Amino acid sequence: MELPILFQELIADCRTRIRVLDRYEIERFYNWVQSQPKIETHVHLEAAVDESFYESRLSTQLRGGLLPWKRAPFQNLRSFIEAWVALSKGVRTLSDFEAMAESFVESRRVQNIRYTEAYISPADFSFIRKRFSISPEIFEFEAVISAYIRGLKNALKMYPDIDVRLIADSLWISKDDERTVIFEGLKNISLNRDYSDSQGHPLVVAVGLGGSETHESLNEHKDFFNSVRNLGYKIDIHSGEGGDPKVHRLSVETLKPDRVVHGFSGMTENFLFSKNLVMCPLSNLMIKTFQGQPEEHPVFECLKKGYPIAIGSDDPLLLGNSLALEYSFLHAVTGEGYDIFEFTQKNARERVLAPQVLRRLDKYFRC
Repeated sequence: MELPILFQELIADCRTRIRVLDRYEIERFYNWVQSQPKIETHVHLEAAVDESFYESRLSTQLRGGLLPWKRAPFQNLRSFIEAWVALSKGVRTLSDFEAMAESFVESRRVQNIRYTEAYISPADFSFIRKRFSISPEIFEFEAVISAYIRGLKNALKMYPDIDVRLIADSLWISKDDERTVIFEGLKNISLNRDYSDSQGHPLVVAVGLGGSETHESLNEHKDFFNSVRNLGYKIDIHSGEGGDPKVHRLSVETLKPDRVVHGFSGMTENFLFSKNLVMCPLSNLMIKTFQGQPEEHPVFECLKKGYPIAIGSDDPLLLGNSLALEYSFLHAVTGEGYDIFEFTQKNARERVLAPQVLRRLDKYFRC
């Protein structure tokens, strides 16, 4: 497969400053990664399906403009969120969520990603749509999760060698009344076996915190997370995606998450959440939350020092990346991609939020 133009341009830019691998070696490694059974512990389901899912659903007006998945690289996080909102407008019925979940599992199968812990964004299609008048179709929080799970269960029956668990995003900008509804929905989900797999293991394993990091309601988030932990959920937050490293550190120390995504801004103050950290370097470069040269991304320092990080693709449809491309970028710069793949995949396996589920797929990950 020919590497995407955006990726080629990124590597060409690096080549003006440092020595990187030639295109043949990068493509050979990319194809090798594609062929390997993989785990991914950070990706957003809504932006990890094929563009064909949205093409038939987007309005004529939007199709006539610059499509959301043709806007990368973005100027900043705000412009990326605008593209995500535009993409989300293609979802108009609960059956769309079912179809999206099925499409996501199919994308996992094509990429040989055997196990995924994926973010879903039910709050975006309920509270946020209503709050910002994004779309006339407003859905109930729990109804969205139910639809995702129906589609997920259908797809997992079709592909028994693939497994996906979900992380329900509660959003940094959520309000008290919204968190109350989220909690009640999550409580109902935890008590209902219809939201579990055939072995009785829950399909929603964690609660997330996505979007622009803010401390406006940090203590309220802390109380909310303490409550959902009592329901059996883990906590997975976006934090340290650029911005003030002191803000990131306060978020982590206050909320005490089970996993952090991004987290690189803390390194400027010698703070790194090393317990369970997923880094997405191409995502940070495409959104410009990391402002330095690509080869200066903190992921390389983490790898050099042996920090137990994992690698994720974040929003591959919008960013023009993939898990295989994330690894190919690391290989292009370091020449050590095979070792990096083994190291970070081992870290991901050891730090999944639902280890009892992953054991069923152990035969694919022996090394």
